[in-house]
Amino acid sequence: MLYLPENIQKHIGKNQYMEDTVGMSASSVLLFPEMVLKVSEDGFEADNEVKMMRFLEGKLIVPEVYAYEKEGGKAYLLMSRLKGETIPQSRMQEIGKEALLLLESAGKELIPSRIELRTRLSWAWENIEKGEADMENCEPETYGKNGFRDPMALWDWLSENAPAEDDLTLTHGDLCLNNLILTKEGIGFFDLGKCALTDRNQDIAILLRDIRHQTGIFDEEKFVREAGFAYDKKKIRWYHLLDELF
Repeated sequence: MLYLPENIQKHIGKNQYMEDTVGMSASSVLLFPEMVLKVSEDGFEADNEVKMMRFLEGKLIVPEVYAYEKEGGKAYLLMSRLKGETIPQSRMQEIGKEALLLLESAGKELIPSRIELRTRLSWAWENIEKGEADMENCEPETYGKNGFRDPMALWDWLSENAPAEDDLTLTHGDLCLNNLILTKEGIGFFDLGKCALTDRNQDIAILLRDIRHQTGIFDEEKFVREAGFAYDKKKIRWYHLLDELF
């Protein structure tokens, strides 16, 4: 087993675990019967996840923070394990709309985290510099003959065409279906490192793409309007392209 700080080890004891391999996170996630241990690089997202989970307690269904330690450049987050089912394909649109509405219902007063566009753009630039903005795991039209030359060209376009942030709300930050779970009490949210007050279209763009990948082409404008929100095609495309650099 990987190294663990003493306080984390005390909570875990000799409980058995399995490693979670679902998703694209660079973190190590260990699943215990009643707990989850997430080991990630120490930094903004690790601190923000703890901050937002504590803030959202009682507002949304999120994991409870049991312990949080930082050591040797790593962040160790031990939290409760949300029990439930993954989202079935037949309910993806329904659950997606409900998730957006739940985030909206939490309100935007006193949200302790705000992630601005310029911050996301700076993170994207860092990914490019580190060679982590690859051109393979992207939509086929993003790069190539009818797309952008490379990640740097995409970043330049994003910088020059950044939209106004005028539809602020509580956002998950990476609202794909793998980060939702159907519990007995309702929809649970996890992987909250980018959760913050942000333009709503950040979540809408990621969610629409994920549903499309899993169910096929559908009426995205109808989906957004039925959820009760304005459909801004240009903004949605911008946020989708930004995510291609992550």
